[in-house]
Amino acid sequence: MNQRATIRLEGPDRDGQLSLGIAETLARAKGVEFDELDVCLHDYADLSALTQLFGSGPRATPRRGTVSFVVEEWLVVVDVGHDDEAEVTVEPVEPIGPAAGASVQSNHPVGRSAGASDGDVPR
Repeated sequence: MNQRATIRLEGPDRDGQLSLGIAETLARAKGVEFDELDVCLHDYADLSALTQLFGSGPRATPRRGTVSFVVEEWLVVVDVGHDDEAEVTVEPVEPIGPAAGASVQSNHPVGRSAGASDGDVPR
């Protein structure tokens, strides 16, 4: 099942839940149980750094922002707002490039031999 999934994390314990929330949201989007998730998130993002960046608690500096990264064919977006809330969204990424049926054409002169005209550009 390839669908979009979103969860919200709230409260002072948010940073303890952030990595777990990302994994849970990815499992939901893939249509599998959390313990059936067959991907290691640490291969795609530094989750410790993400937790430090958006950490909460009495000594943490409140930060807002959005971080996104791709895990296999999934776009993971972590959006941290004011009010100590985080939203994790995972959605399928559409393939790009020739493998997806796209064609690439360029009229840029780089790579053309000297004296070539626009009509000499292979298409």
